[in-house]
Amino acid sequence: MAGQSILVIEPDLTLSKTISEQILLPHGFKPLLAQNQAEGLRIALTEAPRLLLLHLPVTASINLLRDLALVANHPFPVILITDQALPQLAVELLRLGVRDCLTCPLAAEEVLPAIHRALGQEQAETDRERFSLLMSVVDEAVWMLDPNLKVIAQNKAAGEIFGWPPAEAIGKSICELLFLHNHTTHKLCQLLNQAIEKQQPLFDPKVLLKTKENRSILVRSAVTPLLQNSRVIGILCVLQRTPNDQYVRLEFANMAAHLLRNPLSFIQTCIDLLMSSDLDPQKQQTTLKSMWERSQWLTKFTDELLNMLRLEAGEVRIYVESVAITPLIEQILLLVQDEENLRHQFNLVAADNLPLVAADPTKTELILFNLLTNAVNRCPAGGQVAIEAEANQSEVIISIIDNGEPIPPKLLDRIFGQFYPVDDENGKMPSTYELGLYTTKRLVELQNGRIWATSQPGQGSRFCFSLPFWEQAS
Repeated sequence: MAGQSILVIEPDLTLSKTISEQILLPHGFKPLLAQNQAEGLRIALTEAPRLLLLHLPVTASINLLRDLALVANHPFPVILITDQALPQLAVELLRLGVRDCLTCPLAAEEVLPAIHRALGQEQAETDRERFSLLMSVVDEAVWMLDPNLKVIAQNKAAGEIFGWPPAEAIGKSICELLFLHNHTTHKLCQLLNQAIEKQQPLFDPKVLLKTKENRSILVRSAVTPLLQNSRVIGILCVLQRTPNDQYVRLEFANMAAHLLRNPLSFIQTCIDLLMSSDLDPQKQQTTLKSMWERSQWLTKFTDELLNMLRLEAGEVRIYVESVAITPLIEQILLLVQDEENLRHQFNLVAADNLPLVAADPTKTELILFNLLTNAVNRCPAGGQVAIEAEANQSEVIISIIDNGEPIPPKLLDRIFGQFYPVDDENGKMPSTYELGLYTTKRLVELQNGRIWATSQPGQGSRFCFSLPFWEQAS
């Protein structure tokens, strides 16, 4: 900081010379002297000092700073010397660039530390602006973190990739932003903490993270500790997206296995029954018919699972036709009741004369089955599941209501995320892999519908989706 010019605006020439000769010059600063508001404005605009030491009457000081901010288009960093404290003007003074206030009588030992603080703060803000400018042109997600892993700054790409606007991200732990609930064992948290401990850059080629919408992203992670006097004062975290085909395949396999387990178990049980017991011909036929129905459903559902991968590629086709929604609900409700052996009580309330909807019957069956199964799973010991169907002016709204545990608000906003991971020890949250609420949402949207969920303590949870009237769609 030596060699930088500092403008002293002080009517008392003796005091200004004392500051100049005993404080500024011995420490390598270049003093500039002014005795009044006009002279101070002229020198500030022509010499562009790095800092102002300002001691004028309060009104004159504020007017000078306002003029400087207006003419120079940015506030100069200022140390204000006053005869009394000015708490009522604190906000205005900060806006005009005042970094510190010193009260008369002036103590010489206070001035130099105040100068270093003000110049250090100004340099830090300049560096931050330059850093932000640099980050804005980088395609990778970049975060500046403090030693406690809280976000100080982020670039545009970080907001676009992970969905967090700066107003929501700044001040939060990066572990909280990226849903790293188990902070002690997650790879990124370990990487950050190791970088702080070792005080050296570290890299991990494959880290799985979550966006605000709870989508999974596979990234390459590079973290660099920022050191000052052998102490970590911050961390630069750069995350570069990598193709996540491997992760998608793994999640798809898990989801398919979960979905197909019940039908396959049922068919296997029927086969065991036929082979190990003497059933009369009528019961044999009943059992074989059930097996055939399950196998048909299994074939159709497997086709839909394979189509799920085409969903993101825009290759899933929707075959819209006029559909009576109530018989469709009744058909899927029978299937779910059979799956659960009537451990739950179901109640269908459908308005009379519901208009036909514009929908793909097969896709709508999948939506209904998934939402009903989620409702059942949220009440593992048995419970009440209600299905309501009603119409407004342009669409039919189908609601599935259960009396299970309420969904926490922080999870409610994310349950329709891609491959939504439910961290629930009691198994009362919507199932992670039963087709996936993300896919359900996409199937609804592809049919020009809407989907949403609400949950209140004592009132259970309500999952709703809508489909447009056939007449309006046609």
